[in-house]
Amino acid sequence: MVGPYRYSISDNSFIELNNEVDARNVLSMLHSESGDLWVSTGYPVPSVQVFRNNKLLKSIENLDVDKISSLTIGASNAFAVYEQGDNKGILEFDLDQGLIPDYRDYYSSQSISNQVSEIFRVFIDDNFLYIVTDKGLYKSSLGQNKKLQSSWELVFASASLLDGISIYNKIFLLTSDKILSIYNDDSFDQVDVSFEVLKFKKSNNILLAYSQSEVVSISEDLLINELFSIDFSDISTYLISIDVAPNGDVYGYFSQFGLVNLSQRKFYSPSSILPGNVSAVYSSKSNQFIFKTDLGLHINDNGEYFNLYQQAKEKYIPLNSSLDQISINSKSLDYSDNNFSNNLSRIIYGSSYSDVSSIIVNRNGNIMFSMEDVCSYCDESGEISSAHGAVVEVIGLDETKRYRSIATSFMDANNYCYGGVIGLSEDNIMSVSQLNKDSNGNIWAVQKESSTYRYVAAVQNKNEILDWRHITSNKLSELYTYNRNSTGYFDHPTEVSFKGNYAWIGFEFRENSSSGGIGVVDYSMLWNDYTDNCVEWEDESNNWIWLNNQDLLPGADYGCTACPYPTVLSLAFDEDGLLWVLTPGGVRAFYPTTSYNYEVGKLEFGLTPIGLTYFSNLSLEYGDKLRVDPQNNKWLVSKNHGIFVVLNDFNLWPTNEGLNIENSFLLSNKVNDLAFDNSSSKAYIATDLGISILDIPFGSDKKSENLSISPNPFIVSEDDGLTINKISSGSVVKILTLNGTLVNEFKLSEHESSLLFWNGKTKDGSTIQTGVYLVSVYHPLNGTAVTKLAVINK
Repeated sequence: MVGPYRYSISDNSFIELNNEVDARNVLSMLHSESGDLWVSTGYPVPSVQVFRNNKLLKSIENLDVDKISSLTIGASNAFAVYEQGDNKGILEFDLDQGLIPDYRDYYSSQSISNQVSEIFRVFIDDNFLYIVTDKGLYKSSLGQNKKLQSSWELVFASASLLDGISIYNKIFLLTSDKILSIYNDDSFDQVDVSFEVLKFKKSNNILLAYSQSEVVSISEDLLINELFSIDFSDISTYLISIDVAPNGDVYGYFSQFGLVNLSQRKFYSPSSILPGNVSAVYSSKSNQFIFKTDLGLHINDNGEYFNLYQQAKEKYIPLNSSLDQISINSKSLDYSDNNFSNNLSRIIYGSSYSDVSSIIVNRNGNIMFSMEDVCSYCDESGEISSAHGAVVEVIGLDETKRYRSIATSFMDANNYCYGGVIGLSEDNIMSVSQLNKDSNGNIWAVQKESSTYRYVAAVQNKNEILDWRHITSNKLSELYTYNRNSTGYFDHPTEVSFKGNYAWIGFEFRENSSSGGIGVVDYSMLWNDYTDNCVEWEDESNNWIWLNNQDLLPGADYGCTACPYPTVLSLAFDEDGLLWVLTPGGVRAFYPTTSYNYEVGKLEFGLTPIGLTYFSNLSLEYGDKLRVDPQNNKWLVSKNHGIFVVLNDFNLWPTNEGLNIENSFLLSNKVNDLAFDNSSSKAYIATDLGISILDIPFGSDKKSENLSISPNPFIVSEDDGLTINKISSGSVVKILTLNGTLVNEFKLSEHESSLLFWNGKTKDGSTIQTGVYLVSVYHPLNGTAVTKLAVINK
């Protein structure tokens, strides 16, 4: 867990504790009798921290250890377990009158016994310090010199001891196959356990025990009651810790998934709105966000969350099977006996061949998602079975209030002019790498694997969900052969971007199967009706246009007419009409040019490079993406390196290092996708560990009258800083006294629509005093807005 965070049961929200340091791996937490929260951490800064009222009181660091865990607090001392390489031991802290710790001393495992190599837990009971080790349970009086082995007594010898705890006026011990309770006279009771239990947890004077997938309660008389059994067999997660809320609900924290209310079967995540591996994220203009995680498909609709599919409950995505007939271009097709449907089956959750690659909402308001590497004839065991669609469209609620879906994919359609996404590749794999929407509102499914028929993309009509047309690469191969005097192959497209009626499609380079580079197709005649003549329709609608100067792409061999083009990983047009191209050689902007080739009597495009090549020092690969935010900044989303941002003025933000786990609160450097909340100037970043929410100074221009100030009141000595949101980019922000005296002034750049984390300093560097101030925001087009700010300087 990275944190710490405090979870509010009343409003189902997380409060990030103000620790004023970088995020740290939290290894243990407990509350003192005075209500302070104690936290011990590991990487990157091992420490013991004490919080009061969500504020950091003290952080003890620089102890020359790697990890600190298993805190316990007494009347005048506190203890914790440390790790330093292969060495284990105990740290002791003195408590002052305010119950704030100071480091006192350390005791290595050799201080206890030469035989002890592992220490699992420390706890205090009846003026004794107890140590749970790999050789058994030891105790020492709190007043004795704990560096001497003679001060330690072996209470219970066991090489299989896992945990120990004090509750019900007894000592409870956990071994690999037993739970024991020890009385004050050293007599004990025991009970055999037939399931794996790893740790104890004492909460609200209730003793719980848990494994990676199970939670039980244990009575004073050793009666065991199973509370929860969690089946996440298809998901890479396990239970790390548990706790009990005042209302009796049991909460569990799962690796990579976050907090789960086991009693209510609800999940939350402290550092992201959704936990787990998030493979795709999409934001709509109506402030709706859609996420695909290991738990299923989820929607945040203006702050309200609900699940379309929950992987933990439904093994397969439910596909609609109630349609008997479909009609495409007035041509009736039997839905139960044609290639559009009879090869369709259930899409298996969590399988290696059903990763969601892209999410989009079409003009009808239906959610569509695509998948890569769908095994078209494989069931769970790998045996021949029915196919799994590579694109699924959610078409609404049925009478049982469940979402119905149709798969718009079919496998073998060589005789069809129209239909959904068409396969196959030679190895029976369907793969759609991207869904994108053209300027007319049509949905494009980029078919990464369709080499059998050389379909590059399937395009859904904006007005009819069952009207699909197809782009093939045959004519692009002919153009390549004519212009470069060598055979061209274009079977593995990656992404598509649009300018006017032209679709610019990137291709992967694969020797003898895909020539790389970019293909440009005029799709203005795609919807012409050639129902009875598929060959003529394909010839007229697949109007490819030759693109010159592709030897200028990053990583290409400039001037080499016989060399292949590089793989185009991603491409995107920005608001200035520049085409940004990502290849394994880096990122570069190009200005598209047009010319007319009189020799062949056809229009041609060219590329004029703009600026430098960025990020050529990085190892870039398939899955890395380019995204453009509302202020026309370009974001590189990397599977290995985090995020990098090229501003509209071609500078890098925030630095050349970008954003990663070392310099930001990004959950992981493995970033899968990204979407922007224009209204609140936030970026939703999909990583393999969940969604990171990042405040960014870029957003849609807002009227200054809607500005938002947080926190208000602003407590200078306690709050991280003052943030002013919903500002038009390029505004002037002034902090003024009530009589109009200028305290400080800020000029936002054309890329900034927020003032983030003002530290309360005036223009001369002094700290602002307690009082009420005016915040004035002026923009030449949107006018002036003024609001009041309360400041407290303790």
